[in-house]
Amino acid sequence: VDMLNSSLSGNRFDDPLLVTIAEGIYVLQAVPQNAMVDLYHVNGNKLTNAIKITGNQAKIDLTSYPKGLYVLRVDQKVLKLVK
Repeated sequence: VDMLNSSLSGNRFDDPLLVTIAEGIYVLQAVPQNAMVDLYHVNGNKLTNAIKITGNQAKIDLTSYPKGLYVLRVDQKVLKLVK
């Protein structure tokens, strides 16, 4: 399994495809067509309302969620977000 592990804290980016546009709001670029995109809190809860996919971009809005560690899964790749 090809895993991509990136940590984000503030404005530091480890993955060039994930861009912070405001505190708690991220845009994932170059999302493959028909990709499965899921977001989870570190406690395992799936956050179904936090992602909107338009074309080849996914907007992740964590503004209404508490600070902490989140896991974004795009098909078999995993990104870690620190809010």
